Amino acid sequence: MRRSGPRVRIAVDLVEVEAGAQIWSERFEGVLDDVFALQDEVANAVAARIEPTIQAADLRRGAARPTEDLGAYDLFLRAQQRYREFDNAGFKAAIVLFEQAVARDPSFAQAWSFLALLHVHNLVVGWTEHRGETLLEARDAIRHVLRTNDDDAVALACVAWAGAALEGDRRSYLAMADRALMLNPGSFSCWVYAGYASLWGGRYEQALERFRHSVRLNPRAPERHHALMGTGAALLLLERFEEAIPWLNEAITAWSDYPMSLFYLATALSHLGRIQDAKAALARFEALASLKDVIDMLGQSKTLLSGLRRLGVDV
Repeated sequence: MRRSGPRVRIAVDLVEVEAGAQIWSERFEGVLDDVFALQDEVANAVAARIEPTIQAADLRRGAARPTEDLGAYDLFLRAQQRYREFDNAGFKAAIVLFEQAVARDPSFAQAWSFLALLHVHNLVVGWTEHRGETLLEARDAIRHVLRTNDDDAVALACVAWAGAALEGDRRSYLAMADRALMLNPGSFSCWVYAGYASLWGGRYEQALERFRHSVRLNPRAPERHHALMGTGAALLLLERFEEAIPWLNEAITAWSDYPMSLFYLATALSHLGRIQDAKAALARFEALASLKDVIDMLGQSKTLLSGLRRLGVDV
């Protein structure tokens, strides 16, 4: 908006975030004698003029849907719903549904990417009885994504998270996260998964900014607790323990039975000398997940290990 004396010029742009492209724009001019009349004029004109453009964009989006198999897509949506339960039973059910989706359409990159994410998550928290088999399945899912699609932002961000967690060549996965954000800078999920790729890759300041940006993008997202927990974890690993506590407590309030928030909270509290509170958080964590498996996956962090030693954990 630009103003010159009593006159005002308003520029309106409509951008398709996935493509990063401007699909419609218009300018309006008027006087400020009756600002409400001007507001109504602009609103009505925008509503009338952009409808055909939005319809065309929707048709293009429909043509670019992630799979041609509607049965596979239905399985994918059902799997997403179970995944968002964020517990062991929900994850197991989601894995079965994602596997059925890729059996119907082996080129379904997003379904493969969520399989990779879930398998790696299960390795981290110990929600698998067959770690060797789960590791192979995670790597196989990552390979399928890389073979089938390199421009699906969500799939790339998921694989960046999973691949960085499994170590390997973390630089390539961090680059993959950057590409996902370039492809879809308006995606809450992409920012969260890219944040975890940065966290696993040791880029804690970058992870912190990515998590905070995701919360600003969509503070009510179903996966909001992942962003809150990631913010707390990044602050913890930066040894900003007092700042980490409110974020981790908010993550636990958003989803009380998600184990990793409790693990990070216990570690942060221990560094602050709040040993009894830390032990209580750790006990809640151990009722939900395997401390040994978490230590195996996160054992490269001196900050986490020293916090656990303060609680009497043998690491």
